[in-house]
Amino acid sequence: MHLTIATCGRGEHIRLLLKDAGLDFKYTRVNLEGEEWPDLKQKLIAENKAASPTLPFIMINNKYYGKTIPIMKYISNKLGKYIATNDEDAHLVDSYADIVMGWIDRWANAYFWNPNDQTIEKYENHQVGQAYDDFENILANSGGPYLLGTNITYPDFALFHMIEDDGNAANKSSTHPHVAAFINKMESRPNLKLYLKTDRRTEKN
Repeated sequence: MHLTIATCGRGEHIRLLLKDAGLDFKYTRVNLEGEEWPDLKQKLIAENKAASPTLPFIMINNKYYGKTIPIMKYISNKLGKYIATNDEDAHLVDSYADIVMGWIDRWANAYFWNPNDQTIEKYENHQVGQAYDDFENILANSGGPYLLGTNITYPDFALFHMIEDDGNAANKSSTHPHVAAFINKMESRPNLKLYLKTDRRTEKN
């Protein structure tokens, strides 16, 4: 389940991974306006499914799993794909996921949590450029096209959608060629290519 903000937000990171993996699932948007989410949250607590539920979350066999990156990592481990094959790379993958989520937090702070002239100016003139520079360096060091090199891992989906949400990729393509190559590679993945052609705002699965 995910909050209702078109395709923005953290639930879409998970959905991209599920789509790429070819898994069947039901996707439910939860409206944060009104009582839908507070009622659902209290229901989850009352039924002992979660002590402190948040969005997004997934339900598997009536069991609650929460938080974006832990969900993506859990699914990846269950599938035996989108994960590293050794401890050193696993550390890198986890750190890349953390860096992506830091970018997401700065973006959300500027436009959703605390929007004002100062936070927006700081994001648009400083933080977004630093984020693109960071990932250009990471992708260049790995050799690309993905964060870990030739093997796609779960934070790649989070990074791809963060770039979508941010919307500055077109302006960065000439100065950040590895980021541009990453975007092209993600968009050309067969299952994602099909999904990206749909109206993702109305997709139910």
